[in-house]
Amino acid sequence: MEITPEHERWQQAPPTDAAAADASAAAWSEGHRLELVANDVDRAIVVEMRRYPASASSRVRIAVLERGARPIGVVDVELPPPKPANTWEVRGTGIWCEMVCETPLVHWSYGLEAFALALDEPRDLIDTGIGHRVPLGWELEFEASGPATWLADTCYVQAGTGHGLTLSADGETEIDGRARRWHWWGQDEPFLGDASIGPVDVELTGDMWLTNPTEHLGLTEVGLSVLREAGEG
Repeated sequence: MEITPEHERWQQAPPTDAAAADASAAAWSEGHRLELVANDVDRAIVVEMRRYPASASSRVRIAVLERGARPIGVVDVELPPPKPANTWEVRGTGIWCEMVCETPLVHWSYGLEAFALALDEPRDLIDTGIGHRVPLGWELEFEASGPATWLADTCYVQAGTGHGLTLSADGETEIDGRARRWHWWGQDEPFLGDASIGPVDVELTGDMWLTNPTEHLGLTEVGLSVLREAGEG
């Protein structure tokens, strides 16, 4: 089935009454995820946003990995559903995050203003949630370099380039690199099966995408594997 601009819109969730009565329907979610790795392979950014219609909530996951610096992250912050309706913009205590479809299947923009945690160990994002509170923000752009590809019946991925500014206590820093983004919906976890994007994958990204994104810690491990592999090389 061809991926069309309609697939970039919100997907249909189960009816509210069915979701309340059916645990599997209550697990239905829809989400978007961006991975961006700088051309010099010194930094990696991952941002993921999910909405859960049955519980009228949303969740955000963020990781920023930089060589020689503490990992910075926000994991599974539960927030109200996106507002205005049919947008990907969420607000909560200490966080504003948005994903904007500027041109379907061509151009997305990403904004963030938040307080995040700088961590001594990446797994602290999951294990303890304890870190050093730091400001974090960005203004990022994704531009597709090829068509989107289905990974499953309700999950597709698209390669492209990413650029923009990251904002921290130290000021503004430019980032320019290669990127991928996902969109998925349904009761299953995303990123099922092979997360490659076909023969063009090697040309566009080389060996930068090294981990299995089905892992629970995928959001940090993607970036960390990039830095580890580059350091070993």
